[in-house]
Amino acid sequence: MKIKKIVDLCRRNGVAQIYKDKTDTQWLGDGYALYPLYGIPNLNEDEFFTTFDFTAKQRNKMLFAERKFPEVYCSSDFCADEERCQEHTLKIPFGARLLIPYTTRDGIKFLDSAYVAPFEGEDSEIEVYERKSESGEMYFAIKVGMILRAIVMPFNAINESFVDKIKEIYLLCEVSLQNKNNGIPTAKQLGVFDDKNSEEE
Repeated sequence: MKIKKIVDLCRRNGVAQIYKDKTDTQWLGDGYALYPLYGIPNLNEDEFFTTFDFTAKQRNKMLFAERKFPEVYCSSDFCADEERCQEHTLKIPFGARLLIPYTTRDGIKFLDSAYVAPFEGEDSEIEVYERKSESGEMYFAIKVGMILRAIVMPFNAINESFVDKIKEIYLLCEVSLQNKNNGIPTAKQLGVFDDKNSEEE
């Protein structure tokens, strides 16, 4: 796990929270996700900012807190109600974020790809499960090698504007597919965007 990637998430959101669960495992969170810090010495506020090279100015912009682990979330590797999510290969840009769509029991949910970045390059497969908190809130449980490595809240992308943009892209793709199936040549095939012709002109 690349802990620097987790710290970058804390920087992005201006929040760093250290939690302790009932097994005395330390977790680091940014307000939207929690990561267990296996094998890392306990960090207090000063140690956190010193270890990860925060300047005094950066430190003043951060909200830091030490809290008890929120027991509404399951911190075990396996939970009775969990179910593996179906990932869709198409990733969707959303401002500066890149969202990964998943089909869940509650319909489509989006995971900010930045929250998977700390596990990139690991040997074992990254698996994403859906779980429910005690209040019925859905959240993602990310596992690597069947070990729980993160708890992440879904990104709330759904609004009328977002859905309208998805519909627009879908309709444009439909038209392109129909043209392709009907043998209508593309602009490139017609030479409109031919790089060689452009250079000669």
